[in-house]
Amino acid sequence: MNKVLHAFVYLFLILTGVAFYFTYEIYQDKEELSDRNKMLRRTLKELAIKIEDTSKYKATEAENPANNRESGQDFVMDNASLEAKYSAKYDGLDKEQIPEGDWVNVLAKCANWNFNLEQTGRETLSWGLREDEKLRSIYVIDPATGKPMNDGATKVTDNSEADEFLKGIVNHLTKQNEELKATREAIPSLREELKTLVGDINKVKGECRNALATVFQKNEEIKKLEENVTKLSSEKQDLKSQNDTLKTDIVSLRDEITTCREETEATKEQLAAEKEMVTKLKKMIQDFQKNIVTTTTASTGGASGEMGAVASVTAGDKGKIISADNTAVFAIIEVTPEVMKEIKGNDLNRPLPILDFTVRRPGFNGPAGEIVGRLRLRQEVPGKNWIICDILADWSQDELKKDDIVIAD
Repeated sequence: MNKVLHAFVYLFLILTGVAFYFTYEIYQDKEELSDRNKMLRRTLKELAIKIEDTSKYKATEAENPANNRESGQDFVMDNASLEAKYSAKYDGLDKEQIPEGDWVNVLAKCANWNFNLEQTGRETLSWGLREDEKLRSIYVIDPATGKPMNDGATKVTDNSEADEFLKGIVNHLTKQNEELKATREAIPSLREELKTLVGDINKVKGECRNALATVFQKNEEIKKLEENVTKLSSEKQDLKSQNDTLKTDIVSLRDEITTCREETEATKEQLAAEKEMVTKLKKMIQDFQKNIVTTTTASTGGASGEMGAVASVTAGDKGKIISADNTAVFAIIEVTPEVMKEIKGNDLNRPLPILDFTVRRPGFNGPAGEIVGRLRLRQEVPGKNWIICDILADWSQDELKKDDIVIAD
């Protein structure tokens, strides 16, 4: 009996040691499982409060008037052509008369578009003590016993509070994902419509700019026409004033014509009397000319009747060079009428004398001071106070130029 007791004690001690060993090993797994559950609950909570509560979605526009875009006509576009007849200022219309069929709802042409996709400010799932309790209730409780129900050898977890709670979160995520998918499917069609609208807008802007440029050009033309009208009105007024003046002058001229006619008649009578006097005067002039020729011949001692050329003129400035050709060695000078009379006499009947004149240039600094050369008179230019002269090369200090002064020394 004593041996059996000892054997039992040893066996108990061995079993106790084994139990402690497994308890120690299981405790680490239990601690890891507990920490994992805490991490999962915390992460699930953080995810849940960011998920939209789809149970509060407003399914129809009537339930969400703020997002009722179709009824507000926010996306109804004027698709009529750019014709003047559609303008409110055309033909006295009080308002734009655009046909009903030319108003187009842009978003109606976008596939898969739903105005509910534009809802904003949606509520997210909440998390509190009740949600923590639901997450811990992983078994289905038997109402009669208040203990977890068994399904054979395992406890029932399907349709438990935790299962329903997690399924709800999955359902919210599924609906949110479906709406996100629908939004992504609608965006391409909206992009294509937007691309078309951008092209139309750019085209319309170009047409509007061209129209504005035309308006600006027409305004400028109108402004010029108005200026011309004002100018023509002023000219018309001037012409009217001139016309009135001319009418007055015509009346005055008519009076003068009448007076002239009377004076003409009187003049004719005087002319008849004077013709006889003219005939007598002609005879007297002929006799007088004969006497002048006789007197001139006697005084000059020659038969030609010409007076001799002068031998010298007074000193001083006589004129200036108007043209000079140093290569051909001649120049043309212009003298004053008084100098021409001094050279050829008061009646300009004397022959051109052969005289030498000095040429000076103010400011010229040569060996002879301002003297640049000398000229010799050769020939006069009829009807002008011009004389052609030879350039005396022996006296040249510099080439003669236009505006050089001719002096007699």
